[in-house]
Amino acid sequence: MLLVPKLNVFKKDFKSIPQPIAKDNQDNYYYSNNSQITYKTIKKIGEGQFSDVWLIKSINNNQLFALKVLKPGYNDIGVDEFNFFQELQQYKPSQLTPSKHDKLDDSNGLVKVYDHFYINKSSQFCLVLEFMNCNLLQILPKLKSNMTQIKSITTQILHSLQYMHSKDIIHTDLKLENILYDNKVVKITDLGNATFDHHHLTDHIQTRQYRSPEAILGHQWNFKVDIWSLGCIIFELVTGDYLFDPKNGDSFTKDEDHIAQIVELLGQYPSREYLNDCYRGEDFFDGNCFKNIKQLKFWTLNNVLIEKYGIKDSLLCDFLLHCLTFDINERWDAGSLLNHPWLKK
Repeated sequence: MLLVPKLNVFKKDFKSIPQPIAKDNQDNYYYSNNSQITYKTIKKIGEGQFSDVWLIKSINNNQLFALKVLKPGYNDIGVDEFNFFQELQQYKPSQLTPSKHDKLDDSNGLVKVYDHFYINKSSQFCLVLEFMNCNLLQILPKLKSNMTQIKSITTQILHSLQYMHSKDIIHTDLKLENILYDNKVVKITDLGNATFDHHHLTDHIQTRQYRSPEAILGHQWNFKVDIWSLGCIIFELVTGDYLFDPKNGDSFTKDEDHIAQIVELLGQYPSREYLNDCYRGEDFFDGNCFKNIKQLKFWTLNNVLIEKYGIKDSLLCDFLLHCLTFDINERWDAGSLLNHPWLKK
């Protein structure tokens, strides 16, 4: 999904961050005036819509880091991400250096930020981040059906979300690629699309396969959009497949197919009261029926797990269903899910 760049969410809430410059040369060395550290780029390890990520090392101590370089025109996203990391990790700029590595508290389950600067005559903002070996998408084949490992990953993600949500911050783009993994440690990354729960700058949120019904139908939303995404992620870890992967049809849109797939899986339509609060509800429904989709194939989550994947786990199904409700008031929060018996079994 192409996410729409949002305005600088911190414009009215925070002072502008300092603008340290990194001196660079043809040998791909960067000296940060912010931390007085020289970095050498090794290779590109990732590419996204708004940024590229490079593996770098500190010349001072050979420690590896990930350098996130915002593409020209998207610096505001990187500045927002830096500010969210500061807000969540409660660091002062002087602390964001590798020399403080041993003193940083990583209990919040977020990737650490060590440095920041601009390159190419201030046209590109950069973040120096903690390097972790891989993301969950890269190890998905190894994780499939490994319930012990999946429960550990789920627990760590929930602790991170509980912390973020307690700080009034919503990630809004949770997916396998944005959850890093290294030696059984799981950390959330990419806060470039994060927002405050009290201050939404766009309703165009979440990558397609992990998008909540409230984001599609135009209902009020809050931090529980992250919980919906988590439910989709856990299903994917368990089965190796997307839970929802909608397509355009001859007579219906991808959004309509997405909502239809949700209805088929949950075995129920959203309530009339719910749809009355959705500004796009009439685009999808005529009364209690879809406008453009005439026939549904109901296949509930429990039956999908049993019949398609041979997984008979009523507690897993119950856990997922508490993540996947139309009504956000009925959807469990991270703290409640941490006490679910599926994680305790």
